[in-house]
Amino acid sequence: MVTRAAVDEFMAGKTLAVAGVSRKRGKFASVIWRELRKRDYRVFPVTPNAETIDDEPCYAGPGALPEPVDGVIVCVNRKRTLEIVRECIEAGVPRLWIQPESRSDEAVRLAEEAGVPTIHGECIFMYAAPVGFIHRVHRGIRSLLGRMPK
Repeated sequence: MVTRAAVDEFMAGKTLAVAGVSRKRGKFASVIWRELRKRDYRVFPVTPNAETIDDEPCYAGPGALPEPVDGVIVCVNRKRTLEIVRECIEAGVPRLWIQPESRSDEAVRLAEEAGVPTIHGECIFMYAAPVGFIHRVHRGIRSLLGRMPK
């Protein structure tokens, strides 16, 4: 179960990586990467498909990152999630955030068995300050329905 404390702990980390970044600006991982950069996070793009994006170096996988990160946001095709989670565990990544569209029961189970705190079933934009208008509305509705992490 995802708790608010786990969410807050993940969001407190200011050095993150996003797995699944693409040259295509509209891909959700790319949007996450760009938006978190605007919000004063230090964020590394992880993709095996590019050497640079927006003049920033890309990293083929979590094990190739130039320094330790506080967490990795997994936003890849669901078929690749387990592979990325394995790589994160091997690289010693301390926290994971698996975006809803990337969620895999097997990947969540693997992370939990490895003792890696993992957020899943939640969108990072619901918590990355400043939270935009649409996500504030979404949070409000989910709060009224009792569906926010406690």
